[in-house]
Amino acid sequence: MVKKNKRDLPWRRTRDPYAIWVSEIMLQQTQVTTVIPYYENFLKSFPTPRHLAKANLSKVLKVWEGLGYYSRARNIHRASQIVLNQFHGKIPDTLNDLLNCLESVDPQQALSSPSPLTKRHLSGWECEEGSLQEEDLFVFL
Repeated sequence: MVKKNKRDLPWRRTRDPYAIWVSEIMLQQTQVTTVIPYYENFLKSFPTPRHLAKANLSKVLKVWEGLGYYSRARNIHRASQIVLNQFHGKIPDTLNDLLNCLESVDPQQALSSPSPLTKRHLSGWECEEGSLQEEDLFVFL
């Protein structure tokens, strides 16, 4: 349920880390109203990290078409392949594992990212003991 005075946004209605990750990537330098239809279409086309990883890059870019900043699409596609191969298609839940997925990102740069992904954004992503803490959750791509 969306809290009072907050817009009803599709990524606020899910606890799926993959769907939230997709939204955070899309929301980088793009207005919310622009992202919504692309987000919904992207998740219909690639409902899981496995679907995204197995997709041809040209299909991913076609679904992304019009959203701009195509490096985001290439990066999330490449990261989903790492998630599939190293984490059996499950988004990593430790900071080290997450950083290991991101081959082209300097960890120090990632940790100083201006776009933190916190529990506020995650609509209650449960953090288990030893897993990512609220202050550790960042968008890296």
